[in-house]
Amino acid sequence: TLEAMRQHPRALELEAAAQAALHQLAIQCAANVERIVEGGAVKLVCMAMYKGPKARELQETGCAVLRFLVADSEEEVPFQVTHMGGMQFVVGALDEFPDSVPIAEHGLAVLSHLGWFSPENQENMVTMGVVELALSAMQRHAQWPKVLAFACAALESIANDSKEHRKELAERGVIEPILQVMRANPEFANVQAYGCAALQSLACNSFKNRRSVMQGGAEDIVSAALDAHPNSWKLQEFGEMLFETLEQ
Repeated sequence: TLEAMRQHPRALELEAAAQAALHQLAIQCAANVERIVEGGAVKLVCMAMYKGPKARELQETGCAVLRFLVADSEEEVPFQVTHMGGMQFVVGALDEFPDSVPIAEHGLAVLSHLGWFSPENQENMVTMGVVELALSAMQRHAQWPKVLAFACAALESIANDSKEHRKELAERGVIEPILQVMRANPEFANVQAYGCAALQSLACNSFKNRRSVMQGGAEDIVSAALDAHPNSWKLQEFGEMLFETLEQ
């Protein structure tokens, strides 16, 4: 699959098909991900996305592959994606194809991981308009819980451990949209979990943001979510962290 991408760098349809195959391999097991990375997939996928910014299927499969390569990976993979311009290509895909559910889901997932990777990436995400893209995706894809979850995750990754960003995001009005998707999707544990994580990062060390979160009814929303999803360890962890932050 990787060799086909090397041999036919201008065949965008072939590259899209190859990326779809890589995606299927990546979701099967971690060993496949390691082999794909070692084979130079990051460079090949980023190059393909660069060459075909208007090719929807290519952008969808590219975002999907990058998502599973950066998820739970060593620092080398997020570094490679960042160095090869992967962040710019994903943002470009989100901007070019705002109605694409796969790009919204996988693209925002990629960005959330890259934001957690470094403060420089956080800053670049703000500059590139990721906050606006995440909020837009939450509105446009309100019926797709995975998109909502990763939109919250992307916002969380920008606010995480950053006084300046949590202040800026709050001023841009991100708290209420996060609470809104949590209210509207009580049955989806991932939406609740990443919503809690985003609110916690926004509220941390900020009296003003904590007050906004509490006034929005977060405590009732999160209490109900914790009761409804006792087996979601991610939600239980992030929910308890949010409660601890709000009690400060």
